Amino acid sequence: MGRLRVAVAGGGIAGLATALALRQRGLAATVYERAPALREVGAGIALWPNATRALARLGVLDEVAARSGRAEAVRILNPAGETLLRFSTARPDAPSLCVRRRDLVGVLADALGPEAIHYGSTISEAESRFGGVRVVRENGAVMEADVLVAADGIRSRLRETCVASNPPVYQGYTAWRGLGPRPHDLTGDAFEAWGDGLRFGLFSLDGGQCYWYALASRPPGQQDTDDPRTELSHLFVDWHPRVRCVIAATSRGDVARHDVFGLRRSRPWVAGRVALVGDAAHGMTPDLGQGGAFALEDAVALAAHLGAEVDVVTALRGYEHERRRRAASVRRRSQASGWLGQLGGRAGRVRNRVARLTPPPLFESAFTAPF
Repeated sequence: MGRLRVAVAGGGIAGLATALALRQRGLAATVYERAPALREVGAGIALWPNATRALARLGVLDEVAARSGRAEAVRILNPAGETLLRFSTARPDAPSLCVRRRDLVGVLADALGPEAIHYGSTISEAESRFGGVRVVRENGAVMEADVLVAADGIRSRLRETCVASNPPVYQGYTAWRGLGPRPHDLTGDAFEAWGDGLRFGLFSLDGGQCYWYALASRPPGQQDTDDPRTELSHLFVDWHPRVRCVIAATSRGDVARHDVFGLRRSRPWVAGRVALVGDAAHGMTPDLGQGGAFALEDAVALAAHLGAEVDVVTALRGYEHERRRRAASVRRRSQASGWLGQLGGRAGRVRNRVARLTPPPLFESAFTAPF
């Protein structure tokens, strides 16, 4: 097939993993990232077994695991800290981990190499032509590629202009994410607590730190104070002391707030020689912790198709056929999980009672889907 030239728009998890997988297949993949240097917004990310299997195929699992905490089981709690349900995410062939996003991105970038990443460079336009793609960068430079991979996030400009319009939709709740000191009495389990339109979750990291997140049902853009910790202390005032202590012990600069959006519809991922990966393709809510995992899966799958198929368009269609239905199913389950988790009032109390009676395998299947 020759040495295909692949331009990858976006230097986050999806873009770096895709370029790494493509280069491992002998393709000439280059990442174009608008930021002037390596960076990844966010705090931590859970890596369930399907994600760590993908990292193993990329050859970087050991490096990521060395920078991670373990997450072999998850407990669902009520606001008082009482356990409603405990389920295992441990699998003999693949660990469950939690890592700082910056560490995961750093491992991927190091494996890829600096020569494969162009920082301060944005792809703004693209047009599929017979035998290639005309790519225009924001500075006006024009180049030719055999394939363009759009890994430019849930608000992907390239998805909207080159593939299919699918604007993200607000899901009804806001998220805060933080990195702070790990509570000394914390067990090895991760946990998520369900309250009245509120949730709080926590994972252990290496180095005595933890990754935590909070979710609250509210209108988009609502921000009650400049300091997110003050806002959260009011929201979780009646919760278990551990929740309040973790929030208070986190530095203000280590807390990020954002409204939660997701893609509502399943639309095409491929048009001509342009393909979507990661949030640009399936933009799911964070409720099952599968957004990053599916970006890694996309990377491995796309590289396998482009590396094995002589015809580029056929390879891209094969990738879409393999990935789109699976991603749509998990995207819907993630949205349903978010709706369930954000229930309040009587419905929320009923949800918590039902959780005590739920067989753990029903939860395990959502986090340990094979790949």
